[in-house]
This record gives sequence, structure tokens and C-alpha cells, in this order.
Amino acid sequence: MKSVLIAYYTRTDSTREIAERLASLLRHDNLRVEALPFSQHVDLSIYDIIVIGAPIHGMHWAKEASTYLHAHQDTLKRKPLALFYSSYLYHLARPFWRRQIAKSLDYYDDEFHVLTKGKFGGRITDEFPTFARLLFGVYKHAPMDARDWSKVESWAATLQEKLLLL
Repeated sequence: MKSVLIAYYTRTDSTREIAERLASLLRHDNLRVEALPFSQHVDLSIYDIIVIGAPIHGMHWAKEASTYLHAHQDTLKRKPLALFYSSYLYHLARPFWRRQIAKSLDYYDDEFHVLTKGKFGGRITDEFPTFARLLFGVYKHAPMDARDWSKVESWAATLQEKLLLL
């Protein structure tokens, strides 16, 4: 049986909810899956596959995710790795901003063995201020929760297929 760790960072619990949903979707007879926050220190070497998720902050993957990757790079470079982010703006902003967000995980392709990347909408807890809506092109009555659970489910199915072939 292969073991999978979904390690995540979250501020508003949106990424935690995605990580937990992924864990429940990935569980299979041949996969043991745990979803744990970065703050819960675990021995990464006991896992066969690592999935790392974090939100987008300032058009980049949260610095906590980059710090986590680099702090554990010796172990992570020897393991299959999947990355995901959650971003409120990913599906709602103007195309320019969506392209900027989409690039945020590309940086890690050369350093790590990245199997696949998930790009998901996020959730905000307060309505976007007018200046931010105008800057990013988010329409006035956009939903505060931009997560599309069918996209999470689809990525989980793709990821599960890849994991079972390893």
C-alpha cells in the first residue's frame, strides 16, 4: 500500500478544505492518505508521494509553501510530488492576472519531480473592495466562494491514476 501526504498551508481554511476533500477522494484500497498542515511536523520520508497545497498571495504561491518545499528539498527531490494552489482570482480576474497566477507553480518544475499541478478557485471571507475589483476585473456581485468542487474531483481522479501507476 502506498502512502500519500497532502501537506498544506491555509489562512482562511479554504485550502485546508480542498486538501481534506482531495484526501477523501484519493483514498483507495492501494493508497493511504493523510492531509496535514505544514505546522504539524511529520517525517516526510515515511510517505511515498507528497502533495503540497497553498493559496496564492500577491499573485504568487504563498511564501510558506516555498519555504516548506525548500526546507524539505532533500527528501522531496527523491519523491513524486504534486502541487496545487487555491486562488480566489484564478477564475474571476482578468486574463492578465489569471496568467500571472497560473505561472506561480512553474518555477518548481526544474527543481522537483512534479507529477501534476492543480489550480483551483478559492474563497474570500470579506467582499472585495471597489479598488481591488476594478484593478483585477472582478465583477461587483461575484461569489465569495469561487471553488469549483468538480475541478477538485477531476484533478483528484487524474492524480489517483498517476499515483496508482507509480
